[in-house]
Amino acid sequence: MTYIEKKELTVLIVTYAKRWEYLKISLQHLLSYRQYIANVILVQNGNDYNLQNYLTAEHLDELRLKLIVNQNNEGSAGGFGIGIETAQQVRGKYLLILDDDNFLPVDSFENLQALDHLKLSSIYGKKIAVSLYRPDHDQNPEKFTSTTYISSDSYSNTVCDFSILHKIKRKSYLKTRAVASIAESFSIPYSGLLIEKQLLNGVEPVQRNYYLYGDDTRYTLRLSQAGVRFLTFQNIYSRDLERSWYQSDNQVVMSYKNSVDAMLHVEKFADLMRPFYQIRNAVNTSNTVLKTKPVLYFVNYYIYLIIPFFVYMPKNKMGIRNYKVFWKAMTDGQRGRLGKSNLFR
Repeated sequence: MTYIEKKELTVLIVTYAKRWEYLKISLQHLLSYRQYIANVILVQNGNDYNLQNYLTAEHLDELRLKLIVNQNNEGSAGGFGIGIETAQQVRGKYLLILDDDNFLPVDSFENLQALDHLKLSSIYGKKIAVSLYRPDHDQNPEKFTSTTYISSDSYSNTVCDFSILHKIKRKSYLKTRAVASIAESFSIPYSGLLIEKQLLNGVEPVQRNYYLYGDDTRYTLRLSQAGVRFLTFQNIYSRDLERSWYQSDNQVVMSYKNSVDAMLHVEKFADLMRPFYQIRNAVNTSNTVLKTKPVLYFVNYYIYLIIPFFVYMPKNKMGIRNYKVFWKAMTDGQRGRLGKSNLFR
């Protein structure tokens, strides 16, 4: 018995701008295991070109494509939000989410099919989801060598992953893995998520007002809180067709002490957009999803808000400008002022 039976899989891909050269390759790879695919939902986020014409020319009828076109780019939240909602309404037991520039190789799919669902359920419970390993993207060198994982308690009352308690008792949040070779996460990106659709029922939908960044963190945190466990296997992986902005951003951040330090040194105002949305949405998630002890939460919040002014901010006009944007991101997230910010319109 295979992990996924024939016609049980719905694949969701969200594509942006004119990225047909990558999307075409991703779709062609799906044909390798088309007998297991019930349908493919393709969300075009921004009507930059006539994607339907390209799809028709490629003769991809076997994938049973359903194209959804957002006339404007509604960000990751708008694209994946409508995609996940649509996936829950169509045939297929499982949902697999991929980016428009990555794919699941045949050998990886075969390794997925070899998983013993009953054995995994006996260890982790019945609410299991797979998060595909992304060797071209993943920044954690200890992902499959560590024998521990960070428990959900570590996330409680954090602000953008910061908590004063992490400085005091970080080791207490480490738990021993049930299976040493299987990595477990409390939140994951959309891309690479393979989950039974029934596990999505009753979970808060994607927060569309996040617009850009952090909506996947919030959504998968809610799934974790509902009992879903995200498992990653080294031999069940996806491949990326191009270098991601995430990797480029990480290289920039690594030249500074942390992401806030990097933000406060940004020279061009337009380049503040990405960190603004990342911080704003992370703070909103912290306040509305992770806060269980208000006093501890607000201690973390004000430390995270104020310390950068004294420690990281360049003492010049650029530094002051950037800190004001950082302050607005923090306060907008805390107060629930979401959607597209007027700062970058």
